[in-house]
Amino acid sequence: MQIIREVHQRVLRLYNKKYFRYLHRKVNWDSGAICIFGARGTGKTTMIVQHIAQKYGNSDEALYIAGDHPEVLTTGLY
Repeated sequence: MQIIREVHQRVLRLYNKKYFRYLHRKVNWDSGAICIFGARGTGKTTMIVQHIAQKYGNSDEALYIAGDHPEVLTTGLY
């Protein structure tokens, strides 16, 4: 779990926090579940990480987990 938290912190530092995609304003971030789909490289992850950084900062209230990260693949989400 510590590795996943370190990845979360690294991701928050790396993503651009100045430019927000137009879709960011249209997403109901208070929904219980949000599905964002689209082609690779269109900014889906960037938008999610920007939202986490903007709303939660460095608190432990949110955690970005990349499902394809090797630690997640070997450990699992449960």
